[in-house]
Amino acid sequence: MIKQEISKILRETVIEQTQRTEFDFEKTRLFGSKGLFDSIDFVRFLVTIENKINYVFPCQILLVDDRAFSQEHSPFINLDRLTNYIGSLIDENGSGNGN
Repeated sequence: MIKQEISKILRETVIEQTQRTEFDFEKTRLFGSKGLFDSIDFVRFLVTIENKINYVFPCQILLVDDRAFSQEHSPFINLDRLTNYIGSLIDENGSGNGN
C-alpha cells in the first residue's frame, strides 16, 4: 500500500509539472536528453515530491543526500527506482505503519 501511495504521488506530480499523462514507470527516464525534466525542473520535482511524501506520511525524509548518491544504481533514473527508494526511506523511518 505504501508503494501504491508513493506511485500515485509521483504520477500526479509528473502530470502537474510536465502536463504529460503517458509515461512508463520503468522505461521513462527522469532526466537527461530523453528525460521528463531538465536539471532545474528535476530539482523542483524532487523538492515537491519530498514535501508531499513528508506531508502524507508521518516522516521527514531527504531524497537528495549522500546515501542517494552512494547507491550502486541511482534511485533517480526512473519512477520505478524512485518509488522503491522512497519506500525504503519510509520503512527505515518507521513511518510505513506496516501498510
